[in-house]
Amino acid sequence: MILGAFRRRARSALFMAALAPVLAALAFTAALSPSNTAQAEPDAACAPIFDALTKMLRTPNHQFMSQSSATYALQHGGQLRTGESITTKDASYVKMMDTWQKVPFTPEEMVEQQEEARRNAKSVCHFLHNDPAEGDVQVYETQSATEKGKSDIQIWISKTSGLPLREEIDLDLADAGKSHSSVRFDYDHVDLPPEVKSSAPKPEPGQ
Repeated sequence: MILGAFRRRARSALFMAALAPVLAALAFTAALSPSNTAQAEPDAACAPIFDALTKMLRTPNHQFMSQSSATYALQHGGQLRTGESITTKDASYVKMMDTWQKVPFTPEEMVEQQEEARRNAKSVCHFLHNDPAEGDVQVYETQSATEKGKSDIQIWISKTSGLPLREEIDLDLADAGKSHSSVRFDYDHVDLPPEVKSSAPKPEPGQ
């Protein structure tokens, strides 16, 4: 039973990393903090970031991610790791190993995990600047560090919609080395691939 619970937790973390990389990074670095450290209040400056992530999880979107890491590059001839995820009103799907899979929990359950990460966050957040090149956008940075690793994340948030548009994630973990991930969000073209349309939830009559 313990092994089964561990596998379920690991699978959940894998899907979270695909659906919400910033959320996964914040949750992971919080878990790296020493357990005997007194619980500190979350940084109030992180509120715009978590609010944007909550809204993203509740808004249909299509994410495109690329990741570079020395370990993956050595194993795959210098290639980048790439991935996609699609979230609809009722379900989420991730593309792993060129195959689309339905996520075994709902977007609203992801929101609950986000709220837990928000309570346990050990990050320090800053507003960096407005980015007119990206439109009416504000750029925030969140950083965390422990003896086991550190993260440095920048996130572009639309002032109009309150939704994240882009993320740049740098991790430096003692047991996994350095990695850089770039994530782009599309809220206008959220179309399920043909191979998963047949398994997608059907709308109720009248909706």
